[in-house]
Amino acid sequence: MIKVRVQVAGDSGVKSGPFKIAAQFIKNEGVMKLYKGLDSALVRQATYTTTRFGVFLNLMEWAKN
Repeated sequence: MIKVRVQVAGDSGVKSGPFKIAAQFIKNEGVMKLYKGLDSALVRQATYTTTRFGVFLNLMEWAKN
């Protein structure tokens, strides 16, 4: 969330650092809003990582034979 806010602020011409934006965000919206969307990102990462390991192990096994 903070990264997106920093990018939006930069596009609008407002010069503000990530710590200032994070402080304003937490003050206005609360800490728990920082975790919005985290569950889907973790599922995506777990899916990609397990797929990558599975493909790698199968290719290594194939290359040995």
